[in-house]
Amino acid sequence: MKLKRVRAIDITEAIINSIENLGLSLCNLRGQGYDGASTMSGERGGVQAKILEKQPKALYTHCAGHSLNLAILKSCSIPSIRNCIDEIKAFTWWVKVSDKRAGLLKAVVDSQVQTTSRVPLLNTCITRWVENIEGWERFSLAHPFLIKMCEVILYGDSNFPLYSDGSWTAEDKKNALAHMKALECFEFVFCLITLQRSLFYLKEAAVKIQATDNDIVSGVTTVMESCADLKKLRENVEDYSQRIFKHSSRLAEKSNIAVSKPHTSSRQQNRPNPEHCSVADYFKKSIIIPFLDHLISDISSRFTAHSKTAGSIQELMPNNITPNSSFAMIEQVVSFYHEDLPNPTIVDEDFSRWKSKWLLIPKSERPDTIAKSLKKCPQQSLPNIWTILKLFATLPLSSCSCERSGSTLKRLNNYMRSTQSEERLSSLAIIHVNYTDLDINEICKTFIQKHPRKLEKASLLFNF
Repeated sequence: MKLKRVRAIDITEAIINSIENLGLSLCNLRGQGYDGASTMSGERGGVQAKILEKQPKALYTHCAGHSLNLAILKSCSIPSIRNCIDEIKAFTWWVKVSDKRAGLLKAVVDSQVQTTSRVPLLNTCITRWVENIEGWERFSLAHPFLIKMCEVILYGDSNFPLYSDGSWTAEDKKNALAHMKALECFEFVFCLITLQRSLFYLKEAAVKIQATDNDIVSGVTTVMESCADLKKLRENVEDYSQRIFKHSSRLAEKSNIAVSKPHTSSRQQNRPNPEHCSVADYFKKSIIIPFLDHLISDISSRFTAHSKTAGSIQELMPNNITPNSSFAMIEQVVSFYHEDLPNPTIVDEDFSRWKSKWLLIPKSERPDTIAKSLKKCPQQSLPNIWTILKLFATLPLSSCSCERSGSTLKRLNNYMRSTQSEERLSSLAIIHVNYTDLDINEICKTFIQKHPRKLEKASLLFNF
């Protein structure tokens, strides 16, 4: 898709032209899914607004993956948490860019752990917080080894003769000292465990949102369930903070770190400064409570629109149907999609039969997603219910799977291919994205048939 300029009007025009070139009608467009950039999501001048002007039924959904990432990102803006994440990123990069430092870390881990196939450190990612959660878990497990690695660089160790020959530069030693001081701070350890434990509750939601077979109802339900778990932690923050403090103390003991809090003063204004409290209370008030409050508040606010859209069809989901379910709960949906329904005058009768069908089946055996419900809905006997389910199945939950194809350009458009044409780059990207569905032998045969040569007759690979 070629763009003259990256403006909302140009992007809208390009999208509409692409739809028409594919032989599709804009009249059948029922959903839009983009990230939160103002060019795409603007309520007045954004792409979604301009397409809504042409097709009012094309509902816009902010990518749930981006919404969750933004909520976590804002929650991690607390100074102590932010400094902890910055140190993790800096240390991981410092190790990864040097084969010598990476080899030393592997040697330290192998000397302490008998068998392990896991990489001690994972690169952190700005947008894929699922990978970050796993990376933080590994960082906490490798914490004692990381400090030992810095000590070997600074002071040497006879157990690692290959890395204790005095070949480390002054810059290496300076960085090792700075990282060791940061890792040996108990505040860093506490923030690391808080990140690992708290964001673990969102790991399942982040994975499900990015799944290709998920829908808006099950995805939003998973996010709100995770948010409810965080609210329970906030209600029982005393018990939760004690668990984190004990975990942090055990990790500090392994690394010979003193359990302490930063210095407090009555005149301190630039960092948390709770009065007259113990070490555990200090970190509870300055880190755990603000972090949970930010996380719960941001998730709730960013998923309000998603919850409203998903809630409008909740009563049609078999696992939510009860004897008290009424047609009035889906009347708004029926009114919005009135022109799309095959026989809107009998929707209430279809709903009554749909409800009666699932009340006879145990709740544990009922489908819990729109896709599964659609398969269980007979199109001939319940055409209106089938159509509504199909319409909601088309609403996009996340644009992550679409945007992943863009990340392949980093591997394809490198300095060795700097002069390739746009057509060749697009073709290579398609091949790279769909490489599991390609038959290399068939591609070679097709190429030889389209470009016949004399060498074709003497081919050792193919016989025609």
